[in-house]
Amino acid sequence: MYKKILVPVDGSEFSRAALKHGAELARITGAHLTAVHVLDLPPQMKSLKSYPLLKDKLAEEGEKILGEAREISAPYNISFSERMCLGAPADEILHEARQGRYDLIVIGSRGMGEVKSWLLGSVSRRVVKHAKCPVLVVK
Repeated sequence: MYKKILVPVDGSEFSRAALKHGAELARITGAHLTAVHVLDLPPQMKSLKSYPLLKDKLAEEGEKILGEAREISAPYNISFSERMCLGAPADEILHEARQGRYDLIVIGSRGMGEVKSWLLGSVSRRVVKHAKCPVLVVK
């Protein structure tokens, strides 16, 4: 049924729940699971002198989040990989899903940016709307 499952992770409880659900699906179907973390650093900030420091700090935090994803997935005994990218979360998730030809995206219903999502529209909503593959939203 599924061969490749993509799970965006941001350190929130919702993304942890999505990861567990995705890992269980991968275990049942024999699919490969990829956890992806997006460094959300607006391009307008590139002109700041502190941009490299901000990017490094976000990448450091991203490594911790991906490490946690690795730990959560380990007991499921599945094929697992991880990716980190920089950009707008929904756009990067959709890009990864297309480029990697994933069969399913499993995403948390809310992430770390709840106030931002209220103002701009949530990442999960944009992914559901624009993805070319099925999307499972986990609450």
